[in-house]
Amino acid sequence: MERNGTATGPASAKPNSQKAFETAVTAFKKWVEANPKDDVAFFNLGRTYAKLIKDDEAEEAFRQAVKLKPDDSEYQTELGTILIRLAKYHEAVGALKKALELDPLSEATLSLYGLALSYNDRSAEAVEVLSRDLGRPPSPGRLTYLGNELLEAGQATDALATFRQLPEGAARLQALARALALTSGSYLAI
Repeated sequence: MERNGTATGPASAKPNSQKAFETAVTAFKKWVEANPKDDVAFFNLGRTYAKLIKDDEAEEAFRQAVKLKPDDSEYQTELGTILIRLAKYHEAVGALKKALELDPLSEATLSLYGLALSYNDRSAEAVEVLSRDLGRPPSPGRLTYLGNELLEAGQATDALATFRQLPEGAARLQALARALALTSGSYLAI
């Protein structure tokens, strides 16, 4: 097993099929039974369950990894991600907030945190979070999500300005068209 280039646990090839993932789960389960304090093994077990869309099992494995090593932002982020998939949005907010405290420059975690806030009917907070300056330009995914949140909050003009920051292409045009349809502007403003 590897995480950040460090080998630990049962050796296995990268699984690329359902059967390979199931074999990996069996190996990881045996490993964590014999090594119950191996946080990396629980983390990898959680990721493998997540690949198999066994979200309840993934949650349990990620929670164990977090319990063993609570100050690991990657563990907290993966737990938050699986909690979103399980529609446990309130808990996801907590895990992702902790992950951001540990790694405040993680754009992926920031985006997931915004998503969890939004699903908790906390759109204003989601917009604030997604608007944070990380010292580098936001990714197209973050811009799109922020623009959509602004649209949902009734701030079509701000959404339009956000969508204009997207790189040229079909996704930008679709986002701009959606924002323009909700404003009194014209398509010439694109």
